[in-house]
Amino acid sequence: MVATTADRLEQIYRNRMRPSSDWDNWRLHEDGNGILWLYFDRKDSSTNTLDTDVLTEFDKILSALESRLEQGSGAGLQPQALVVRSLKPGGFCAGADIKQ
Repeated sequence: MVATTADRLEQIYRNRMRPSSDWDNWRLHEDGNGILWLYFDRKDSSTNTLDTDVLTEFDKILSALESRLEQGSGAGLQPQALVVRSLKPGGFCAGADIKQ
């Protein structure tokens, strides 16, 4: 049976794939082809919204990935692409958190 994208997202959501515990709102997964999959999954919320914590974490993730690219391929396969997706079923993001 071939896994669909929806099946893959459901599996990731259930398993909460996250190699680092540094992030509360993002899940990073690297497949065997050098593709990085960054999943937006706002903590304790049924909908993704942007706030200071989410954007700060996103900035840290991008900085870490940029450093990895600058260091070269000594640590293995260099990332070929970054795909940013949502783990929420209703869409990627509802906008800014107006409570903040």
